Amino acid sequence: MSVKSDRWIRRMAEEHQLIQPFDATLVRESGGRRIISAGASSYGYDMRLADDGFRVFSPIHGREIDPKNFDDASLVEAPLRDAEDGSKYYLMPPHSYALGVTVETFRMPRTVTGICMCKCLTRDARVVDAATGEFVSIADLAEGASVLSYRDGRIEGRDALAAISQGLQPVFRVRTKLGHEIKATSNHPFLTVGGWRELGEMGVGSRVAAARRLTVFGSEELPRWEAAL
Repeated sequence: MSVKSDRWIRRMAEEHQLIQPFDATLVRESGGRRIISAGASSYGYDMRLADDGFRVFSPIHGREIDPKNFDDASLVEAPLRDAEDGSKYYLMPPHSYALGVTVETFRMPRTVTGICMCKCLTRDARVVDAATGEFVSIADLAEGASVLSYRDGRIEGRDALAAISQGLQPVFRVRTKLGHEIKATSNHPFLTVGGWRELGEMGVGSRVAAARRLTVFGSEELPRWEAAL
């Protein structure tokens, strides 16, 4: 069994309508604002959720789930929310599951199996609690905790929505010359001199952003560039 490359995906989309609609390049901006990536990526395709048809399994009315005949009482329609920058998103409660409808239609060959994965860090990856300045692993992250996050050239505290297990996936170790280290899936984005790039698109010597120091309580800190190994 082999993993299909992005070249194969592009060719099949163009010649056999494997994915419709299809973006041949990875889109990270729309209307002058950054968005969650969509389109062809390294050995994969970043699909999009439609703005309707999103349902969350309810723990209150939950019953046995028949995958071929869902009971409507087990599903709750989640509202479509608006972010400060105009983006729209769904909020999924921690440790829950949801059903969604993709914008794209996938016509998979019978000899090919598609696997849906999210961009992930490992559970032992450490983040900074913005309230205390202490390191805490994702596995120990409290619900609703505020963590340091990079956005629009600033590092600031933002509420963590959820930490959700994505099961077993191949992960890669990124180590910089100054000794910073993190483990992530190949499609996890890193900030580079040329903008956001997925780990699978980088190699030895790629320069990634890292904070000069980790600050809390609203202080701002610009990134510095380090060569990754």
